[in-house]
Amino acid sequence: MVLEIELANAGLAILKSLENLIDQSVSHYALSFADVQAFNSEARDRSGHQRARQCCIRPS
Repeated sequence: MVLEIELANAGLAILKSLENLIDQSVSHYALSFADVQAFNSEARDRSGHQRARQCCIRPS
């Protein structure tokens, strides 16, 4: 009986550790996704600016 309780407690500790690892991975992914969105937004802004400049350049 005592062994079963100890095994159950060890199992709960392992599950809690896994839960913490998953939480860390999810929060890292969320930050990474936000960074990618910001990068894509900046790239779109730069692309539009370059196109606008090219429209205004007249051949000599």
